[in-house]
Amino acid sequence: MQVECQLNHTEMREAFRMNLTPSFWFKTVFTNFRAVFLICVVLAMVAHKIIHKDTHNWQAVVTLSGFAALLIGVYLLRMISRVKKAVNKLNEVCSRMTLDAKGVSTASDSGATSFAPWTHYKRWREGKLVFTIGDVKSFKTLPKSRMSHAQISEVRAILQEHIY
Repeated sequence: MQVECQLNHTEMREAFRMNLTPSFWFKTVFTNFRAVFLICVVLAMVAHKIIHKDTHNWQAVVTLSGFAALLIGVYLLRMISRVKKAVNKLNEVCSRMTLDAKGVSTASDSGATSFAPWTHYKRWREGKLVFTIGDVKSFKTLPKSRMSHAQISEVRAILQEHIY
């Protein structure tokens, strides 16, 4: 079965989210340590004021919270930029994907091809917009938007048959 594998940003974002690992969240918190620290300071400040029944310095709370939100926003913009670059790279590498009894073949617009047998893949996942084939660090993505309902069912059956 042959399927087009050109992705848009939304499809790649879903594929990325489906394959997140616990280490991703650790790295995210570590990368945003300053923002997480500021949020903890703000919460401690507010809790201290509530416990001691003092008045809040809302200007400081809002300023520190805004700065933490700014740091997190910059991180998210950088992450979105990386996802967009990954989409562009994947779209250059794969324009068509063929699933058959032997494995998965990909072909690009430039004529380059690659093949991986089914034994190469340990798992697959199905999301609302995409199928992903492979592990969390290296996976191939099939967008459902390029398939009919019959093709989606056929891809699901092929994956269930060959990947355990």
